[in-house]
Amino acid sequence: MVVGRQPIFDRTAKVHGYELVFRPMVGTIDDPVHRHDSSLVTAEVLFTTLSMGIDRMVGSRDLYVRADRELLLRDAPFVLPPARTVIEVDATAGDDSLAARCRQLRADGFRVAVEHSGDDMPQELLALATTVKLDVRTIDRDAAGAAIEAAHRRGASVVVTNIDLRQELVECDQLGADLFQGNLLAHATPVPGRTLEPGRLAALRLASTMLDAEVGVAQIEAVVRGDPAMSHQLLSLAGVGAASGMRRTVRSVREALVLVGWRRLQSWVALLLLAGTGDRVEPEAMTIALVRARACELLAERTMPAMADAAFTAGIISALDLLLHVDLPAAVESLPLDPELRAAVLDHQGPLGALVADVTDLQFGQYESAVRSGIDDGVVQAAIFEALTWSVQVGAAFEGPEAEVGVDGFSA
Repeated sequence: MVVGRQPIFDRTAKVHGYELVFRPMVGTIDDPVHRHDSSLVTAEVLFTTLSMGIDRMVGSRDLYVRADRELLLRDAPFVLPPARTVIEVDATAGDDSLAARCRQLRADGFRVAVEHSGDDMPQELLALATTVKLDVRTIDRDAAGAAIEAAHRRGASVVVTNIDLRQELVECDQLGADLFQGNLLAHATPVPGRTLEPGRLAALRLASTMLDAEVGVAQIEAVVRGDPAMSHQLLSLAGVGAASGMRRTVRSVREALVLVGWRRLQSWVALLLLAGTGDRVEPEAMTIALVRARACELLAERTMPAMADAAFTAGIISALDLLLHVDLPAAVESLPLDPELRAAVLDHQGPLGALVADVTDLQFGQYESAVRSGIDDGVVQAAIFEALTWSVQVGAAFEGPEAEVGVDGFSA
């Protein structure tokens, strides 16, 4: 089984927390073909996540975990930290026994989220909820508005889930929802007709120089030394190391080069250039880019080691639409990419393109299409999980002060 996460955003487009999601590896005993008791899989998530390290999965943010009725009524202790954990409950299975269990969870310090279907809901269970979750696919706008007002009267917050369209986001924001979850918020949202501002375009061109295979260490040092903030960020990133959990002090760009490798140093400097311009880069977009790059690198190390560095770079470049909010072809137009790398990023051609395509699809839950590389499904998902825990560490170095930008922050 591989555990992932989906971000939950607040009204200012900042990540409020993450919902843990899991998918059994095909062919294992956790595969639904082999296991029919879904509560056992959920229990495994709940009871093993702490051993993985919560901070490795979600950093310092809140954790949302779905628990089915059978698991809840076992009355088994949850090992997740109560102050940071929201237990999600299906209200359609609500009765006195489930309400009593939720009452005990609240007494233990956990928060409880109830999934509201829009039908008649058990009032006792709703009264215990600190959060109400509404699915835009199953509840109409009038019912959603009434549910949001009722939740707010009880002092509960509201998360709207499965938001795939910008219009849904706008409408739910206008209805007063507090938090938002869905594919729209984790995918690129290019603005039609938008071109890059001069400062961002200059940064992209300088970043493209950093990605050139012929760039020398002296050129990289000149760029980094000219920006003290970038110097600090780069040395912090290099100190994390290539593997999760490793840290060391790094004192110079040349030492960082020796520690992390040439191509990764190039990619990191390019990312720092893009993140340091005036147009805000959402931390979640940066995390997605880092996870994609690291997962591609890990998989390339297994199948085509000579291309591992190029795989990391390809992963970064493939996420430029997320980072810049422009179409990917427009973002890479000025980059000095060799034809093979360009074809891999834009057209998913060749072995490198297959890796990028599979990792990208799995990041967004498109499991059926993630078969281009021919690598075992479980191996790809395990690489994404390892990349996620690594990116949580290195991603903090990219986060600077964040402006409160409201709903438009998701697309501007």
